[in-house]
Amino acid sequence: MTKLKKMSRADGKKYIKSLVFVLSVAILITLMPTVAQATEPTQAADAVIDVSTVAELRTALENDAGAHIRLTKNITFTRANAADEDGGVNLGEGYYIIDLNNYKIEYNYKGRNGDPNGSPLVTRNTKGLTINGPGNIIGGAYAVEQGNPRGFLKVNGGKLQGVINSGIRMTGGVAYINGGTVTGNFYGVFHEDGIVVLNGGTVKSVRYKNMGYQSRQYGVVKNGIFTGNATLEDLVLIVDDLTISAGSSIKTVRGGGLIVKNSFVNNGTFTHESGIKSIGGEALIINYLGVTIGQDVAFKSLQMQERAWLTIENGATVTVSDTFVTEQGCSIIAKDGTLRLLGSIDHSGYAEGVPELEALQGDNGGPGPGSEQRDFIMETTAAEKLKALGLFQGVGTNPDGSTNFDLARKPSRTEALVMLIRLLGKDNEATSGSWTHPFTDVPKWADNYVGYAYENKLTNGISATEFGTGTASYKTYLTFVLRALGYSDKGGVDFTWDMPDDLALSIGIMSEGMHHEDFLRADVVLVSEAALNAMLKDGSNSLLDKLIEDGAVTQTP
Repeated sequence: MTKLKKMSRADGKKYIKSLVFVLSVAILITLMPTVAQATEPTQAADAVIDVSTVAELRTALENDAGAHIRLTKNITFTRANAADEDGGVNLGEGYYIIDLNNYKIEYNYKGRNGDPNGSPLVTRNTKGLTINGPGNIIGGAYAVEQGNPRGFLKVNGGKLQGVINSGIRMTGGVAYINGGTVTGNFYGVFHEDGIVVLNGGTVKSVRYKNMGYQSRQYGVVKNGIFTGNATLEDLVLIVDDLTISAGSSIKTVRGGGLIVKNSFVNNGTFTHESGIKSIGGEALIINYLGVTIGQDVAFKSLQMQERAWLTIENGATVTVSDTFVTEQGCSIIAKDGTLRLLGSIDHSGYAEGVPELEALQGDNGGPGPGSEQRDFIMETTAAEKLKALGLFQGVGTNPDGSTNFDLARKPSRTEALVMLIRLLGKDNEATSGSWTHPFTDVPKWADNYVGYAYENKLTNGISATEFGTGTASYKTYLTFVLRALGYSDKGGVDFTWDMPDDLALSIGIMSEGMHHEDFLRADVVLVSEAALNAMLKDGSNSLLDKLIEDGAVTQTP
């Protein structure tokens, strides 16, 4: 059986729709009905790309910007031209559409034990893949390996076949089978984790097997009935009708969500802890971790509670036909998508890419610029959680006996560096070692921290003898936190130190309560708290879970 490598997550980029186009669409088209689940999402690229060779296919699909391709010849992978022994092509981090166009993609070779091996398409970090038939995808092991726990696979047609195993291997995310045939030697879908939605087509069988790790997203929707126990974390499930069967459960956390277009019956357990919930067109987004929508959806009403956050990408259109309400501190980012507001608007937050909202907003709200009067209630709660974990310390005691976190002060570069080391789980190592550095401006209490960071190449000073005693900007701190999560700014691999915003936004660590220009210790705790819930780049764990595993923290807040 092929072994799926660990996943990372990053944001795929697309072009920004012009204001003229947005206004033209608003004028020319009428109210859209709620989009059926089988409808494919808008592609991330402008034009359809014709491909006829392995090289052309890999170039198009390994591009993180996304692509819409159409086969013009059969394509066969070999060990010599495939991405690796397991996958013909490891798709990039964007959204992709493949029109098989009556042709075939195949990767099938004899493995070490002589059995068929190879999977033509592997989605480890891919946000979305849509397959349109007719045509064939044939793999020695699997036709498609769906691996991103926050991504989707949509099969609208064609035949997916695994010669020795199954048509699809599911290890995370959601697979919508809307048409075509999914088959294999054993099963149609070999199901380790994730959600399989059977809307149509022919699927030989769906076989769940625990491979030794905890399944968080497991579930199957068949004939509108959900069976399983799924935690939708940064994953939005969209279905026409849904009944949660007795003994089954769905919980939405972080930026996850459930969108049921029509009827919803709960015979099991449904918990809307955070993220988006929409039943029959009435949508609600709660909590301050971002929800990302990359497919066309339509709501009668959309309410965003205080500090809720919505990002629209992949050229998707979110249509609200009646009432749109945002509370203070909400953020809507629609640089790569469209928000169509056809009814009343009550907006109190921050917006990008939505002209009618940008015209209404003041200087406050969301992660954008501005400096509203802050009461630090939310920030104090976050600081208490971080203190309980040993990750954030106060500067003294208030008259009432509570910890003085000095949240209204700007953080120094040294304080930001110390937080990086603690988020890396290296606090004990740093404070107990004999580390050295060449800087003359470091306070004595921070000598070991700066020495540890210098010797481990975590940071440099502003000169050969000065570390820098100035304040840390929000870009500096976001860069530190992204490094703690395993991302690299060396050579611009994942991001650049002077432009961390997009990546931080996409993975949910740039809290919408964070101030850009007036970046305070209060903002440090907001970003740090969000980072604890973020997944590491390799997809293995959240940062908090890793710190617990490593023994760096011994309790959860």
